[in-house]
Amino acid sequence: MDDGPRVGLPSNEHRAICLYSPAPGQPRCTNTATIHILTDDPHYGPIALPTCDDHAPIARAAGTHLLEHHHEGWCGLPGTRWVHEPVNRCELDDSGPNRTFTTVRTSSYHVEQQP
Repeated sequence: MDDGPRVGLPSNEHRAICLYSPAPGQPRCTNTATIHILTDDPHYGPIALPTCDDHAPIARAAGTHLLEHHHEGWCGLPGTRWVHEPVNRCELDDSGPNRTFTTVRTSSYHVEQQP
């Protein structure tokens, strides 16, 4: 596998923290998540990556970068979805009709290292 940022396993972490890890199984960053990045991963599909400012460039390169917005308190919580149109933010599932949205899972991300 090529070196480079990769989406990791989906996470059940719902706190507003950065989920970057240097490699699978290593401790994650625990800085406050400031940016919420939506990426499309060939294995997992649309995935939300909560990230701090320091690790945002890695998160943006971990898959096909689709959208991003400021990480709000409800981002990544169960029962939210990523609304594309007419706004770009996370909202509760009952956010109303006439919205283009994606239901996403939250995932960790890391830089995969060759053996």
